[in-house]
Amino acid sequence: MRYLWPMSEPNPELRAREQAEREMRAHGAGSGTYVLLALVTLVPAAGVAFYLRNKWGTEDFRAEATIWLTVLLLSELLAGLLLVARWFQRLTTNSDIEELRKVAFSYRLGGTLSLRPFLNEDGEHLHQWSRLADYRKGIIEPNFFKTSTNPPFCLALIIVISLGLFAFYAPSLNIFQMPIVPLLGSKLAGWDWTPGAAVAEEMVAYGVSAVVCLAFAFAGALVWAVIYLTRRMSLRDVTAYTYQEVSMRLIVSAIVALVAYHVLGSTNVLSGEQLMFVSFGAGIMPETLLRWLSNKISRWFGTVEQNNAIDLEHVQGINAFTRARLAEVGVYDAQGLVTSNPLRLCLHTPYSLPQIVDWYGQAFLLLHARPSGLMSLRDHGVRTVWELLATSAMPASQLSLPPESSVTQTLPRLEAMLRADQNFVRVDQIQERMRNIEAEPRDPLRLAAE
Repeated sequence: MRYLWPMSEPNPELRAREQAEREMRAHGAGSGTYVLLALVTLVPAAGVAFYLRNKWGTEDFRAEATIWLTVLLLSELLAGLLLVARWFQRLTTNSDIEELRKVAFSYRLGGTLSLRPFLNEDGEHLHQWSRLADYRKGIIEPNFFKTSTNPPFCLALIIVISLGLFAFYAPSLNIFQMPIVPLLGSKLAGWDWTPGAAVAEEMVAYGVSAVVCLAFAFAGALVWAVIYLTRRMSLRDVTAYTYQEVSMRLIVSAIVALVAYHVLGSTNVLSGEQLMFVSFGAGIMPETLLRWLSNKISRWFGTVEQNNAIDLEHVQGINAFTRARLAEVGVYDAQGLVTSNPLRLCLHTPYSLPQIVDWYGQAFLLLHARPSGLMSLRDHGVRTVWELLATSAMPASQLSLPPESSVTQTLPRLEAMLRADQNFVRVDQIQERMRNIEAEPRDPLRLAAE
């Protein structure tokens, strides 16, 4: 006789009440958002149109003003997206812990090491074939610091609007008559401090190039922020850290671009067009340029360079936006990924458990084989550590792995090291449960009663 576990349904009245509350919040948030969105987008657009109408084609219009107008329009677009994202965030009120309970029940994770931090007293008796009602009683949301959304949202909106206003007035500001350290850098040593002295043309040209590079950095950061915010909204994953990431990216990209300009521009290593390209890249990926600058300084002082052999960029399925999302939960490289709890990532990120487990399998292989060995194994169809371990029981004649790889030569030793690693044991339990799910679980006590 077939036996199906009973599944408890949520209270219909509670669901109806929550739905009504969400609709009320959506209506209230939508009205205010439309008004703010109109103010943020229409007012700057009208100002730009008025400026172009009076300045375009005249002697007062300068070519370098074009990039600042681009920054202004991108700031306007990002400010509107921030308001939409804040409104969108108020509509997504699904319980993350409830999703974790369903995931744990779906893959039969009762009794695994990964699930233990989420259990209360009722969850101590959870096993592989426990009912969904038991998972709901036994799994609780762990205590962790919850960040308020309003302060980081207001900060991001203020920074974006301030950047737009600065971009609007930047072409008309006469800022090169003042000794501004971030723009002049080491050139400030040749500044004539005599009252009323004229500024040297060479110094003015250097400062103008610094401002143009700063504009390109802002443009790159705004392009990245627009794409990043749109992706987060499509995943229903707008959090307080989203606004913090946007604010940090705008500030850090400007600092990194100016540092790179003073390091490269003063030595004439790159041309003006190349410096603009580097500045735009600093806005899109400041961490890459910052790593390059750090390694360059390390070579100057003879210190150890930053190691990128275990960077997450070597893991398939993780791009720049995914890395930024994982950084919000403290995962910055492959070592940090394998030492974190997979269910914690499933709870605090929008990624599914099978996707996370696949990343773990690649990360373990990256740590033991390094990027060169990982690429070699991928060329032979091996992506994860579980696929590599599955070949250990196959005859050597049936293997098509690279014989020169140190990993394939020491498969028994690698397997022994992994079995002794508690981080691998934790995720291996999940992978084993996911791979060996039985379609119709049977309770021996219930079958005996029948």
